Amino acid sequence: MTQRHPALPEAPAHDRLGLTSRVARRLMLWALLVGCIGMLAVSIGESFYAYRQRIDHIEVQLESLGEFITPSLAKSAWAFDREQIELQMAGITELADVSAVRLDLKGQPPMRFGATALSNDLHEHTRPVIYFEDGRTHNLGTLTLIKDLSDDRAAMARIWAMGWGNRFRLWPMVISLGRSASACARSPRCCRRPSTRCC
Repeated sequence: MTQRHPALPEAPAHDRLGLTSRVARRLMLWALLVGCIGMLAVSIGESFYAYRQRIDHIEVQLESLGEFITPSLAKSAWAFDREQIELQMAGITELADVSAVRLDLKGQPPMRFGATALSNDLHEHTRPVIYFEDGRTHNLGTLTLIKDLSDDRAAMARIWAMGWGNRFRLWPMVISLGRSASACARSPRCCRRPSTRCC
């Protein structure tokens, strides 16, 4: 003969989330805490990875630009063609990945073009300016390409904030999981198990 259990009274309206139960409150708190920590970890990881990719891209661009411009710059420096040097240097600073450029030729004062007000967060790529003549190499100085990373950091911060905004849309799912866990803890099956204490 099947034994029937009396129906449990329906929870009042203010307890539909199970928040008056200590166990339910703990389950809800843990669900929210784990969800928050998980979203924060994922967001920080993605932002760091994107920033490192951006730095690697800048380094490749500056290296390629340096390899392309130094031969003609060395030729102009060897001929003491200051006008051509200034024209080439000014053209370099028009590129998106170059904030400023500095040319240090031996025996001459440094030449600098581009932005003058730079932050302390800079990425620099320096390469020698070498002129080849009759099988001989002449080291004339160094060329330094400078990229100010402050704008890139600001862009990464905006992306990070947008990522957080998108992840906040997952909060209803987290809350729903907490409600499901609460409902499970308060269910009659839970109460009928000998090893489980009813909420």
